[in-house]
Amino acid sequence: MVTKKDQFILAISRPRRITFKLTSLFILFILIVIKLFDVLAKPNPPAMPNEMYLTISLILVVYLWIAESIDVQKYREAENELINAEKRIKNDQINTVASLILTQEAKDPYYRGHSTRVTQYAMLIARKLGLSRAELDVLERAAILHDIGKIGISDILLTKVEKLTSQEMDEIRRHVELSDLILKPLQFLKNERVFIRQHHERYDGKGYPDKLRNEEILLGSKILAISDFYDAVSSDRPYRKALSQKAIIEELQKNRGIQFDPQLADLLLGIIEKEPQVLRQIAESAR
Repeated sequence: MVTKKDQFILAISRPRRITFKLTSLFILFILIVIKLFDVLAKPNPPAMPNEMYLTISLILVVYLWIAESIDVQKYREAENELINAEKRIKNDQINTVASLILTQEAKDPYYRGHSTRVTQYAMLIARKLGLSRAELDVLERAAILHDIGKIGISDILLTKVEKLTSQEMDEIRRHVELSDLILKPLQFLKNERVFIRQHHERYDGKGYPDKLRNEEILLGSKILAISDFYDAVSSDRPYRKALSQKAIIEELQKNRGIQFDPQLADLLLGIIEKEPQVLRQIAESAR
């Protein structure tokens, strides 16, 4: 386990060592220069003592440079080990949370593979938008974790075939805030939490939980929203069969600029028209 003490020691140790080494080198350099001027100023300098003095000084300089090089290498190895340890811990924590989602989805054949498919749809859209590797990584983690809050919602409600009451709808919508609450202790997922909290907001401001609209909604959240929508309407649900591609296209066109960002709606419409085989592969691979 990487502790705050480990991080503190690494943070302060190298600057202090470097300061010590540079100070020592500077002093030696000054001494060499002074002695050299002293030697050159004398008409008949004593050969051996001055040569020995300069030789010893140079040996010390070389020794300090070698010691510094070894020290730098050790520091880099320790720093890399710390970084790798932090990555392993973060990945373990993410995998633990993701396993809870997969366990939740495994209870219901209608939702099985949902988070995996949403992640792949989101990655497909994000790459076409030219997002950076760092932005893709954040979005990928947010997508796989976006429904973690559903572990706090009754299975009876999540699998109910009959029409939900307004109170039941409010309870299901609470999963967004539960997701935010569950992930809050994982401070390194700060950006992912924002994406997840906003992924049920609408372009027209009629979404939930914060009634955000248009530019107030982050791009990553908009991508999650339309990816989540596509998987929902293209999959069977307890209360209906999957919609046809024609019906999905009509829904996207109808909600362009209302529920969804117009640019993302147009992008997904283009994928449906030109790359239907890619969408089929994603759907089939995560069933």
